[in-house]
Amino acid sequence: MTSTEVSRTTDPEARADLANCWFELGLSIATAKKPYLKVLSLLQRHISCIMEDLLRIDTFAYNGAYTYDDLEFALTHCRRFTIMYGPGVLETTNVRPLHGPGGLWSAPSHPAGHGQQRLFMRPTMRAPSSERNCCAQQLLAVNRQAATEALPTVFYQLLAYLFQHDRLDKSYTTNPDCLENKVLPMICVNNAETAVIRVLGSNEDVMCDVCDLVLPAAQYQADFLENHTVPCPRCSESQGRRSERTAPILQPAVTMLDEIPDSQNIFHPMADDSDMLLLVGIPCMEPQLETLVKDMARMARQSNRRVVYIGLELLPKLDWSQIVNVHLRVDPLHWAERHLQKLVATSHKSRNGLEALESFFVPPPVPFKLGTNVGQFLLSGSLNDCRLCFESFSSDVVNPCRVCHIPYCMQGPDAPDDTCCVHLFELSPSHVDASTDMRRMLEKFHSVCPAPCRLPEPLISPSRLVVYLFYIHEFWYTATYMVRAVAYTWNERGWPCRVVPISLDDLAHNISVDVLNKQSSLWNYRSYQVFALYLTHALTPSLNIQTSATHAELIDVVIDMTLTAIQPVLSHAASLDATLLCCGHLFKSPQLVGYLQHLMSQWPILENIVGCLNTRLPASVTTSLLSSVVMDALGYGREFPTSFVENWMRDEMASSLTDLILFSQKSEPIMYCFAPMQTRPLGRPLPSVLHTCGCKNVLPTAQNMKKE
Repeated sequence: MTSTEVSRTTDPEARADLANCWFELGLSIATAKKPYLKVLSLLQRHISCIMEDLLRIDTFAYNGAYTYDDLEFALTHCRRFTIMYGPGVLETTNVRPLHGPGGLWSAPSHPAGHGQQRLFMRPTMRAPSSERNCCAQQLLAVNRQAATEALPTVFYQLLAYLFQHDRLDKSYTTNPDCLENKVLPMICVNNAETAVIRVLGSNEDVMCDVCDLVLPAAQYQADFLENHTVPCPRCSESQGRRSERTAPILQPAVTMLDEIPDSQNIFHPMADDSDMLLLVGIPCMEPQLETLVKDMARMARQSNRRVVYIGLELLPKLDWSQIVNVHLRVDPLHWAERHLQKLVATSHKSRNGLEALESFFVPPPVPFKLGTNVGQFLLSGSLNDCRLCFESFSSDVVNPCRVCHIPYCMQGPDAPDDTCCVHLFELSPSHVDASTDMRRMLEKFHSVCPAPCRLPEPLISPSRLVVYLFYIHEFWYTATYMVRAVAYTWNERGWPCRVVPISLDDLAHNISVDVLNKQSSLWNYRSYQVFALYLTHALTPSLNIQTSATHAELIDVVIDMTLTAIQPVLSHAASLDATLLCCGHLFKSPQLVGYLQHLMSQWPILENIVGCLNTRLPASVTTSLLSSVVMDALGYGREFPTSFVENWMRDEMASSLTDLILFSQKSEPIMYCFAPMQTRPLGRPLPSVLHTCGCKNVLPTAQNMKKE
């Protein structure tokens, strides 16, 4: 476990326990009074718990080098799928799922109290009293009626399309509602096996656990809705009229929580032409069901199939990183709608599915090494030379590969019609056979067909990033250090990023600066985001911010001046977020708040402004905060204000030395102040940053000048 992994721990209690363990270990080694082996075991236990619970990632093999469109392209060109889906495809219906949040499995047998036994468990259902059985049957009857009235979601329409075009090998479902019967034809696949295999049973049937008699539940729907028990007709007839009350009653045909079957009894070997396993909307809240899903994924990996998990759930990296290739954090219904549109639009005959998959699952390029010039074009894992003709090119004609972002000048004699990448498919040593023929067969080109069309707004994959740094000369070294950290965090995941430092002094005096206006066609329309960072001093009495050592302007004037300078780049950007780092209690003025609100109404693309106030603006205070916020908000698509506040609260250094004020197009301004009422030292004043820094202030007579 590295120090980087330890620093990711965000739970205060867990971090305190970990710090105590390190202290005890150092004390035992230094004094030799305590057995340090015992402390080591304690430390190992704490580390394992923290790593398992807190280190969660959004993508596994995804790594940001591929966009949502690239995944859609790979899925569109797959020959056949194997799909396993769960409650995530029922969000727009009134059908209550069997498992997952709000599922029937989570309902206790008694609503009062805690720690009660679950309702859908076989010992509970077999109790002498039939109240629990009646309650379960009533819940299932209501659910059955809701399934009868519900309309199938777009996911079931996608299933029907795949079945009709022979693109679906098998479909497994953990939903017992049988909604797929409304859209899927009851066809037979592979020796009279049904096309949809219900892993957890069917809600359309009831059965007797003594004689195994299976009957349609619709015959007794009225009895179940009225909370009546139904005895088994076969057992009642065999025992006679005298034993009618003691005859076994009909049980639901769904799987109980404690009777989840073994994976070997459910899953069948996948067909040879099945390219991918899709796990769609399956929340693994129950350990037994999680084991079942993992076994399914392992079977697919053993058959050289790719595994894609589609859902909004966070998966622990420790358990899932070895069995899932891609975790696409997107709404399953949203994905199904977009993918169905792609399939309908792409009606041509698909090429080899494995070739398309290998062109998608290529490992991302090696992260770049930071150079001395922070304003250079930082393209991840590549230099400024073409990979086709191996000659240097200017940034005006660069065409990055749409999959791995390796640049091509597209000016050579052998340049293809569309972006093409000759990056070889890199295999890990465990998957490389010693045979030369096998190696030659597996070395496929990255992409030998026209690249997929970009969507205007990618759903989950982070777009390219342009960072504009507006600074005064005093903060040049601080600004360089901070933007390098942001760019390195972004490029470390294989995502392309450009950093453009601009001096406020040069901009205010109309000195020519490189703002990338001539190079705005480098990336496609709305395929990149812009992040603006301002580092300057604040002059509290005049409500100005410095543009140089001797000049200052109103804050709205400065922001309007900078945004006007980069207007050609903003016109093609997907979004713009700004962060202003300054000192003093500048934002306590209602007049200034009104200025900024009016400024945001003039610039609709400016979605958020975050004012970060501190005393002396050290780079070590906000560098890690900005890197995590940019990655969390702009990279993974979270709300920028929410992400900034959450990361600020988790950062002990930044939260204790800074205050925040948030301006957004969607809400009123909100200010967050540091106030550790329970932790301040006794006899000392409460720490506060709502005061000016140690720099000289402007004289009351001079509105636009600052004395040196």
